Amino acid sequence: MRDRAKIIVNNREVGKRYLGSRLVWEAEPALRLIFQKDNVTINPFFVSYLLEVGNNNIPENSVTHIQINNKEIFKLKTEKLIKPPQAPTMLMLSDNEVGLYKYFETASWYNNGNGKKVVSLKLYTST
Repeated sequence: MRDRAKIIVNNREVGKRYLGSRLVWEAEPALRLIFQKDNVTINPFFVSYLLEVGNNNIPENSVTHIQINNKEIFKLKTEKLIKPPQAPTMLMLSDNEVGLYKYFETASWYNNGNGKKVVSLKLYTST
């Protein structure tokens, strides 16, 4: 799909643009930053990643996008963040999310991960 901010037709914003039956452009939902912290450790663990975020009130089920350091924002398509009951200062994210290990630049422990990584983390929700 092409990158555009928005399309206006007859003074109205268009949310989707089709070429025949093929979707060629769709407006991205607005994002709202809900959490930001430096020095967050990403710990590859078995078939998931543990993010050490400390004590927080993150509505983890609402997180739709993540960003580490100054990389492009990563959209979670299939997986959701989970707050493990035994580790309330951590968030867990499954490595079933396609492209996640490449984004984090470390595979999970099960896939011979490279170990801990310290990053600046931002979590977003769609509005």
